[in-house]
Amino acid sequence: MQIPRWTDHVGSLPDSHQITVARDGGRIVGFIEAKRSGPGGENHTVGNVVFSEAAVVGEVEHLFVHPEAIGAGVGRLLLGAGEQWFAAGGTDAAILWVFSANTLY
Repeated sequence: MQIPRWTDHVGSLPDSHQITVARDGGRIVGFIEAKRSGPGGENHTVGNVVFSEAAVVGEVEHLFVHPEAIGAGVGRLLLGAGEQWFAAGGTDAAILWVFSANTLY
């Protein structure tokens, strides 16, 4: 069961992370966890991308949509919420990692 793991994770998030939940009525149908890092004292790397020391970089840590809600626009709404949070925090660039094996869309 993943509930205890996610409860602990959400309860210990630093201010540099934001979780937005999508609901259909009282049922959770998806969520996004976004984070910001930087600026730092030196260039920093996210994946294979190098950013300047002054850059504030956003990254989508998790984006999940319940299989029954795929195709209903939930992912698009969640990504939009992440983009708004990045923009409000002065993010210079944002990264979204996608698994090549993820064929559900």
